[in-house]
Amino acid sequence: MAGSNPREGQKIKIPTTELQNVYKQWKGLEPTGFEWVDQTREYYIGLLRKELEEREALPSNPGRGKISLPKLPGQKEPPKLWPPTLPETTVPTPFGKVHLPSKKLELPKLPPFDEKSRGAMKHAIGIDLSLIPAMIPWVGDVVADVVEDLHFAELRKVLTPGQYDEFIQQDKIAPATIAMARALTKEN
Repeated sequence: MAGSNPREGQKIKIPTTELQNVYKQWKGLEPTGFEWVDQTREYYIGLLRKELEEREALPSNPGRGKISLPKLPGQKEPPKLWPPTLPETTVPTPFGKVHLPSKKLELPKLPPFDEKSRGAMKHAIGIDLSLIPAMIPWVGDVVADVVEDLHFAELRKVLTPGQYDEFIQQDKIAPATIAMARALTKEN
């Protein structure tokens, strides 16, 4: 099928170092022995470059390589990546327009690294890892339940009643490790 590849016989010039690195990695693969495979690979690299240029994801000059999120309908400006901020948005609904104010997303706080917190986090990790034996047919579920119950019993001894209650509430919506981090950082 001569002529089926639109780039057959053409040299491809790749202007940016990022795409040159991609090209070198693809060219560095073991030789396939099929010339059309190599030509197809070069053709798709050209398509990749063209697609990135159309999306303006390739910097045409060194200072223009910023990544930006798209502006969604109803938003006054696109979301900011740093600091992470959701922009002011107006959402049309059947009951009228709903106006949402801008919201700055805060980074999660890390729990303290004292002995008590480390022990509690170890038990939370143990609870999450107890799901692994649950995949064993017939006996896995029983083993996983016993391991999980033992870790919960130790957590009841380590945590204060308020922290334990918060952990139980958070454990309903998140994995135990994340729930423990939230419970330990919750301010009373």
